[in-house]
Amino acid sequence: MAFSWEELTNSKITNLFLYGDVDKPKDLVDEELIRGEDETIDISVDPVSYMATGAGRFATANMSAMVDGFMSGKRKSAIPGVRQEFSVNDILLKDEKNTFTVQNYEFDDGAGDHAMRSYVWGTASFKIATSARFVIEADGTIDVYVNHDNRF
Repeated sequence: MAFSWEELTNSKITNLFLYGDVDKPKDLVDEELIRGEDETIDISVDPVSYMATGAGRFATANMSAMVDGFMSGKRKSAIPGVRQEFSVNDILLKDEKNTFTVQNYEFDDGAGDHAMRSYVWGTASFKIATSARFVIEADGTIDVYVNHDNRF
């Protein structure tokens, strides 16, 4: 099932959880409603709308301890006059994960979707792309690029 993030309303996500379908069945005692332990439902959500206007809009790179540590100069030191480029693996500390979480109930920008985001999306996990590049320019400027042209 594919959805935009706005389509997964409180009632639809509850129905998917309880009944395995977005619509509430007419017969709530139907034996067919009992799913097996290993039975799952795959749901796809458009990632662009999720990150632009959905629950993902509150996830920022500085929420990652790895990115925050690099941007604050705690992970790598500038070598004056030398451009340095690092990968995610170069920046990660030992036993550190390349993920961070967002608790949707903590964020309300007045857009009117706080209750729905909190209920449907709850806690969301994000990962910095392994293709990200951490750069200290020769002049000491620090940047993180998700691809050749786009900065975080």
